[in-house]
Amino acid sequence: MNNLLEKLFIENSFEKFSRNVYGFKGDSLFIVADYREADLIDFFECGATKEVLGEYKVRSGHDADLKKNTSLLICLKVDDISAAQTKLRNTIFNIEEDEYYFRKFVILYTDDMVESIDVNINIRMQLKEIVKSGDIDKLRVNHFYDKRYFFALQLYIKLPWLSFEVTRSEFELLGRPLNRMVSENNLNEIDDLIDSIDEEKFEILIDGSKHFSGNEEEFNTLLSLFGE
Repeated sequence: MNNLLEKLFIENSFEKFSRNVYGFKGDSLFIVADYREADLIDFFECGATKEVLGEYKVRSGHDADLKKNTSLLICLKVDDISAAQTKLRNTIFNIEEDEYYFRKFVILYTDDMVESIDVNINIRMQLKEIVKSGDIDKLRVNHFYDKRYFFALQLYIKLPWLSFEVTRSEFELLGRPLNRMVSENNLNEIDDLIDSIDEEKFEILIDGSKHFSGNEEEFNTLLSLFGE
């Protein structure tokens, strides 16, 4: 999983600062951390979180932009994705809704999910094709009918910048509002996405990401699909 994420960040113009920290243009940070299930359940008190907070304080220092624009990507490997999602659903919700320090996103994955992505070719393009070819109707009935599709959707939701073709100069304009929209509207869970976006709108969003020009008005139109 770490190799896949490293390749994904780097191919999207993030700079690798250390083993698990990636930055964009010096004003935003992504910290990637592996958690065990017990750590996730005890997230706010466990040693893994204390280590992350230490890294965050060192990296952000007195920089106000970094303090406001840091995200933690929590990766948890499981054996049974369906059972884990059911068991940890409330735990994940509480972690991702917590407003202290930085944004938090939890990704559950299995070895098979990671191995379904070829790290030797463009990962972003693979994810786009997986999402494009997935069957949203089947997903509504069974979230795990296609674990590769579920995995790609998780990444799209937890890493919102994947959904739009943006240049380095546009990222500050587009990335932050999208992150806030995802967080503020409780769209961090797959269920919330499915419930709030019908099939037609979802297809419009995916199609829009392929043709997005960087125009702010066009961007706001796409974001409105997530609104009430």
